[in-house]
Amino acid sequence: MLVSYKELLQNKKILQQPLILCYRKSLTDVRGMNMEVLTYMVIGIVIGFKWFPLKLKKWNERIQIISISVLIFLMGVTLGSRPNFLRDFVQLGVESLLLAFLPIIFSVLFVYYITKYFFK
Repeated sequence: MLVSYKELLQNKKILQQPLILCYRKSLTDVRGMNMEVLTYMVIGIVIGFKWFPLKLKKWNERIQIISISVLIFLMGVTLGSRPNFLRDFVQLGVESLLLAFLPIIFSVLFVYYITKYFFK
């Protein structure tokens, strides 16, 4: 079953069926969201480059790790609280899992080798 996010919010009965979310956003919405993310990133880069003291680098790294861990945990809570999560998870199939895990594995290996050889 293919539904949009708006339809999902309007009709709660849809949640009891297997579904694939289809995000229907206009091009201006997508551009605006990307520009907002890029704006925050550029502001962070400028602050980090010009004014952020190096003695706080360790604390910044710890805050990043904690924030990412909380984000991943909350994503797991959201998925686990879905009533049909296990049934939907089984329906994904091996192919979908490979499509999810192979990029993760290769990204981790790539970052490991890059940091090993360039950041000695």
